Amino acid sequence: MADFVATDVQLLREEFEVKTFFCENRLRGLPDAFRILKAVASTDVNVSWLGYSQAYFAVLFSRMLGKPSIVILGGFDVSSDEWPDHMIPRTHERRLREVLRHATLLLPISRRIAELASRFTDRPDIRTVPLGFDSQEFAPQGMKDGSVATIGYIRRDYLERKGLLDFTLAARELEETRFFLIGKPLDDSVAQLRQIAGPNVVLTGWLNRDDLIARLGRASVYVQASTHEGFGSALAQAMLCECVPVVSDKGALPEVVGDTGIYVTAGKPHNVAEGIRRALESPELGQRARARIVNKFDLDRRRKALLATINEVLG
Repeated sequence: MADFVATDVQLLREEFEVKTFFCENRLRGLPDAFRILKAVASTDVNVSWLGYSQAYFAVLFSRMLGKPSIVILGGFDVSSDEWPDHMIPRTHERRLREVLRHATLLLPISRRIAELASRFTDRPDIRTVPLGFDSQEFAPQGMKDGSVATIGYIRRDYLERKGLLDFTLAARELEETRFFLIGKPLDDSVAQLRQIAGPNVVLTGWLNRDDLIARLGRASVYVQASTHEGFGSALAQAMLCECVPVVSDKGALPEVVGDTGIYVTAGKPHNVAEGIRRALESPELGQRARARIVNKFDLDRRRKALLATINEVLG
């Protein structure tokens, strides 16, 4: 379960009995359909994270059984960036339109995602509810060590999409600075990164939560040179740890960072390296970055919005 999904489950469990159902979305979600039907029938309201096939069936069965349904839109479900040739397949688009049309409520996590969703529906009641973060859990860990970090699963399509290749190549221009690429390898693309990485690049693999917070707490800069982001959960956590954000202007990243970071061009490693240099020279931005997340993306704000939404659809 993704970290931000697990957070929502925890928030909902503060007031409701929550059952979780994991769907694999294989074969257009057909093997999951019967399980989803049972889930919808046995609950008072259902919440789908992302508008993929599992949301299509949940909304369909909810209509059949007269149950309310909520769909949280997270990014690639309404964006063409995930798909080959940047074209949403017809089957997914048809199901997405049904989800957006018939779900009781739609809750995109950023204004950018709401804009993307509006290409497929003219509903006026789409509600943007940003993610929320615990500023007590994610916090600076004493003195910064001048290092640079990024987080992302290591898989072939993420090398460009999440800026992992830019990050690794940029490190070659700052040989005296340590770079930490935090993320579990999912395919053999990790060999490509190791081949081009200099001795100042550490591929940590997966880190448990305590080690992750400690690493972000010591890092001075966090890089998210993505070609698309529905929000940027790891980015917000790093900003709470007073890392200076170095980001592209793609997707919802400007919504998260505002004027507290350095903007670079995705796909341009030299430009990313220049942005990192500027960030290392501007440590005061770290405190401003933390303050922005505390003020705009507080966990309690999301808690109240989610609980109020469930109570609303339950009447």
